[in-house]
Amino acid sequence: MSAKTILFGIKKGGAGKTTIATNQAVLFSQKGKTLLIDLDPQGNSSLYFGFDPNGVKSISKLIDAKENKLNLLKDYVLNLSSKGLENLDILASNADLNTQIVLNQKDTYSKIFNTIAEIANSDIYDYVLIDTNPAWNPLIAKLISGVDVFVIPFLAEAGCEYA
Repeated sequence: MSAKTILFGIKKGGAGKTTIATNQAVLFSQKGKTLLIDLDPQGNSSLYFGFDPNGVKSISKLIDAKENKLNLLKDYVLNLSSKGLENLDILASNADLNTQIVLNQKDTYSKIFNTIAEIANSDIYDYVLIDTNPAWNPLIAKLISGVDVFVIPFLAEAGCEYA
């Protein structure tokens, strides 16, 4: 059985993407084991739950690991049991991810996609939610092709036609 995958993305910042993704992660965790993957180098999904993204292991280190990523996953996720959310884990992001993308964009995008696919196709999680940075790039385009649901939050206000 594979996890239901939901991607949250839009190129406009401030549209509520991270807020919606984190709140949906909490709701899905009430139905089953849930992983929220933070792909925004600002690390706001992690901050939302009180974690300093610069003080934790992040997805940027996991995608470069040579060992089996599923075996290492438990060392990289932040479990929210101490916050009363036993079924919710976060795979954090920080500025290191941005550095990897700048230095080796195509290879990094493939590593991220393959790591997420491996996690989603395992039996570890029932739901995998992915919060992206406010951009439109080849990684997001590639992720859209591999997820079950793509959510595009938007605000009905002036300027949204450019999102």
